[in-house]
Amino acid sequence: MPEHVVDDPGCGCWGCVEETSLRSRASSALGLLAKERRRVDLVGIGEDAPVEYCLIDQLQQCLTNSAGGANVGRGRPGLPYDVAASEMWTALWLDLRNDVMDCAIFSEPDTPQHHALVLVEAVDGLPVDWLEQRVLVWEFWCRSIQAHVHPSRKTPVEGPCPNPECRQTRWASYDEEGDRVSDTALVVTWEADVVSGMMCRCCFSAWGRGDLLGLAQVLNENLGQVLAGGG
Repeated sequence: MPEHVVDDPGCGCWGCVEETSLRSRASSALGLLAKERRRVDLVGIGEDAPVEYCLIDQLQQCLTNSAGGANVGRGRPGLPYDVAASEMWTALWLDLRNDVMDCAIFSEPDTPQHHALVLVEAVDGLPVDWLEQRVLVWEFWCRSIQAHVHPSRKTPVEGPCPNPECRQTRWASYDEEGDRVSDTALVVTWEADVVSGMMCRCCFSAWGRGDLLGLAQVLNENLGQVLAGGG
């Protein structure tokens, strides 16, 4: 490994390589949180790539499509309130707000997305020791939001979404090869081999475990079988 060269932006010493990797991780995490991205990895050459919402927008969509409203969104009448999404949104907002204030770069509007974008712009000039701590937090938020919005274990449930403004029965996306795939809009989610709730992959509406017995009577016996231990 070459020795450090002072004032050389292309220095290839171990410390500079580690610092470059750290700043790249920080930019990637903040970008996932706050920037839309075109998923060119999902389509063939020359095809239009779908746009994926940033993770903060996806989390906000969970709130907008649930009842109550909380910090963001008006909520949908008659839908259960997504408590987990609300708590995550508030904690993320406070985290990023404190981050920009720590760096003396606070600016309006006071929203988590704006703060993350401000940090992305400033990341190349932020202290390395501070970044080493904060990048772990930002990566944690990326994993947590992805796990909430797109749970790893899902059981398909036939039937229309109970959200009256959605009512979709099918969801479509693209796989890693760029092929279009389709599945049920509704999926039951799990935690430690126990059903934790249900979500719609089209509108991001979510229902807690306590709401599912009533919904099983509205949807079909498939949901009842899952709650009884199938899936």
